[in-house]
Amino acid sequence: MDDEEMTQCAEGSASEDEELSTGKILLPDARVYMLAQYLQLEGLKSDAFDRLGYFLLQLEPYPFRRGEIKSTANFARFVYTSTYPSVSSEEPMRKLVSTFVAKDFLFLVGPEVDALMSEGGDLGIDVTEKIRRA
Repeated sequence: MDDEEMTQCAEGSASEDEELSTGKILLPDARVYMLAQYLQLEGLKSDAFDRLGYFLLQLEPYPFRRGEIKSTANFARFVYTSTYPSVSSEEPMRKLVSTFVAKDFLFLVGPEVDALMSEGGDLGIDVTEKIRRA
């Protein structure tokens, strides 16, 4: 998501083609989390994480619209490219996102998710592990 899309999202001026979607709602808090982590602002990092967790817990699994699938895949990609795996345990933001993707995996159908999963890497592994344990 570029700066123009972020501005439209914040201003609530999304057109019908650029409707506000799950991924676009989540991305600003993910960016705040990453910035707070970089600046070592634990309180802000915790607040951003709590907001994302609260929002994701409120979502019931449901069929995503096409635009939502793309923005949700972009959100997951952003989190995984912006965080590093923890040595001792799963990084909290990665755990939150992979749990969300695994929970809604049957509803996240489309070329964007196929491309995301085919990229390989930690997201695919984490999601697979969570689905296997379910």
